[in-house]
Amino acid sequence: MKALPRDARNARGMARRDFAWRPSTMVAAYAAAASLWILVSDRIVRVSVGRPGLAETFDSLKGLAFVAITSAVLYLLLRHLGREALARRVLPTTVFDSAGFGIAIADARSNRLIAVNRAFAQARQRQAGEFAGLPLAVLFPQERQGDLQRLLDGIGVGEHGVIDSEHVRADGSRFPVRIDATVVRDAEGTAQHRIAFVFDLSESRAIERALADSERRYRDLFNQSPIGKLVCDGERIVMANQRALSMFRAGSAAQLVGRSLLDLVPEARRAAVLERLERFQATGEVLPLQQDRARRLDGQEIDIELTASPLREGGRRLLHVIVQDVSERRALEREVIEISTAEQARIGREIHDGICQQLLAIDLMVLGLERRLARGGADAQTLESLRQVAAQIEQALAQARALANGSAPVHIDAGSLRTSLEAMAASASSSHGLPCVLEFSGDAGALDQVTATHLYRIAQEAVVNAAKHAQATRIDIRFDAQGAAFGLRVSDDGVGLPDTAPAWGHLGLSIMRYRARIIGASLSVVSRPGAGTEVRCERAGAAP
Repeated sequence: MKALPRDARNARGMARRDFAWRPSTMVAAYAAAASLWILVSDRIVRVSVGRPGLAETFDSLKGLAFVAITSAVLYLLLRHLGREALARRVLPTTVFDSAGFGIAIADARSNRLIAVNRAFAQARQRQAGEFAGLPLAVLFPQERQGDLQRLLDGIGVGEHGVIDSEHVRADGSRFPVRIDATVVRDAEGTAQHRIAFVFDLSESRAIERALADSERRYRDLFNQSPIGKLVCDGERIVMANQRALSMFRAGSAAQLVGRSLLDLVPEARRAAVLERLERFQATGEVLPLQQDRARRLDGQEIDIELTASPLREGGRRLLHVIVQDVSERRALEREVIEISTAEQARIGREIHDGICQQLLAIDLMVLGLERRLARGGADAQTLESLRQVAAQIEQALAQARALANGSAPVHIDAGSLRTSLEAMAASASSSHGLPCVLEFSGDAGALDQVTATHLYRIAQEAVVNAAKHAQATRIDIRFDAQGAAFGLRVSDDGVGLPDTAPAWGHLGLSIMRYRARIIGASLSVVSRPGAGTEVRCERAGAAP
């Protein structure tokens, strides 16, 4: 770096005393020097020059020298006063000194600094007085001298120019700056001065780097997430991570970005999703975790879990969608339920074909023995004991048949669903000794055999739980079907679930939830402590 001042002290960054530029000092120095010159020069002439003609010549030269010195001093004084007048004319002193950004004034002919304000000097770790007379080039690192030349060329042609470059501090460190410079011309149009507004970009660049690092970290987390993520502006997809690309069978981000979110939704679900998007745009509400269906780019439909929340960016409200493919899990759940159902059916058949038949045979044998003993004149106490044994066997047979029918009911489809539910309600009333009433409405003809079977099992589990655990005096089953939509509610007037009990902690409730998922329905449990519990299974908004 070039030395800023003109002597060694200034080269070390020390403040210099600029007495030579003070008008009072200049006048005093000039008066002393002129007086000394007159006294000394006259004595020298009288002593050293003996001829009158030569003495006159020396007097003339002395007078010319006096005029020259006076002219030079007057020039320097006027130049200094002109600089101060320029600063006062171009920028008010208070603005110039108190501005929060650097201001520098330079001579247009010599490209040397005339004045800088406090902020300019502080940014470079120096005093403002150190910069007077310095060339502009010393402000720039050696390799950024081209920036200065481009700026000078630009404002020479267009009167105004802006560049981003670097300046050097007193300790040799560099910092980024933005220079906004313009030219001041005289009445004839000649460039006299250049004024530059210099902004220290250190803090803003640090903020930009921090924002860039933050954005990079966010993008890395977004792209590397094991869960699919989409960002949508309205219904248009603007970002998609790698997991989402894989989930929807997209070869690149370009195959998803720019598309409508509705392209990833099955036709039957688009109206509901569009309504949800419009509600989000109006309210910005968070979408809780829920199950739904999605459509891949190749047309294949998959089961998904999704949640959505608002994301602010530049005043816009974007939609951040987190989606996970649960097709394999749902398939496994269906397989587990099917295996459980098949096992229940097998046990039911074995009870019906094995235990029930054996109990029936024993009952017949006991009845036959009772008749033979009666004909043989057996005593009344023996006959009564046999009748009690037969009654116990018949009671066990009835319970075994009820268990067998509950584990393996007759074939259930849309046509027999009502009959099956009625039989279950009647069995529950007789088995548990409390009223179980069915209210069936609508047309269930559109339901397939799988849906009807799972609805029966859900109602059965809910009734058993209410009878065993709710301490209820009445159970109500209400079912309504309208096409493919349906609503099933099983309610009781028991004690309800304790606040500390997990809603899905019971195995039976978990199985009910799995069954609801399989048929595309939602399952919820509404508990009113001291006033009963209600289990709801609904699909497509149907309400019983």
